[in-house]
Amino acid sequence: MADSLDPGCSALVVIWENTWAARLAAAVRGSGGELVAQYRIPHEVVASALDALREDLEDLEDELDEEDLADDETTEGAGPGRVGGVGPGPRQRT
Repeated sequence: MADSLDPGCSALVVIWENTWAARLAAAVRGSGGELVAQYRIPHEVVASALDALREDLEDLEDELDEEDLADDETTEGAGPGRVGGVGPGPRQRT
């Protein structure tokens, strides 16, 4: 490979083995199971799914914030953490 590179250029070759997958397959076979398929999910598919999940979570957080605002408006004067003076306070999020 080095002979095919132009002067001043470099190359990187990365080879790895997912050793956890070999251990998982051995455990499956050891318990009488059969590994029938193995797939690699392309990075783009994983990234797209994570982006969609992040958007869904942001939408959910927005909805919860709107509900909290509505709860605050209906509980004015009810005392801290109590709706109409009865029951538990507003939900706490971390």
